Amino acid sequence: MPVRIISLKPLYDFVLGNQNREEALNLRHRKSEPYRDRCDELASHIEETRGFYLWGCYDKKGGLWRNIYLGEAGYGRGANLRRRILSELKGERCVFWRRVHTKEDLFDIGPRVHPDKELWEERIQFQWERFLHKTGATHIAWVPAPRLSNEDVKRVEADLIEAMNPVGNQQRPAPPQTVQQEDTAQIFRQFRQSVHAARDTGFRVKLKG
Repeated sequence: MPVRIISLKPLYDFVLGNQNREEALNLRHRKSEPYRDRCDELASHIEETRGFYLWGCYDKKGGLWRNIYLGEAGYGRGANLRRRILSELKGERCVFWRRVHTKEDLFDIGPRVHPDKELWEERIQFQWERFLHKTGATHIAWVPAPRLSNEDVKRVEADLIEAMNPVGNQQRPAPPQTVQQEDTAQIFRQFRQSVHAARDTGFRVKLKG
């Protein structure tokens, strides 16, 4: 069974090298091009199919894994794992900039670097608040599930969230009475295999403030 997990260290390294360049937080600015390139490279090996993905990190004491956010891809038109994960890596870049800025500083910088101030005030700043629930994540694991229907994906996702208790999932739908227990167990096993295989690559993110 192939190991499916990526380290987010290249993105944190970019942030460390550009911590004094606020404009690098603006994805439309030329100084953010290396960041976008690193996102593209990280996502290039992810399958273009429906499935599940898990943001997390390894504890510095013993390398124990901590689940941070679990999501699904495939419930919606044109959705797939590669597209969903790539979209989050690029669009939720404030998660990585927490390494060099406090949360308060980020919300001061946001309106300065965002090209549309009105859009920032109406929507983006609230999205950043939600994105920052993933703070501290160092890896993303994923499990393809192409044979599941979109309806099954949603049911299994609810079951996985209840079982794995990722701290960043604020919305927690109750699993239905009838769940795909074998599908859930198989996906959980694949997550565990990838997490265990990458344990030696774990690193900790020291946050600002």
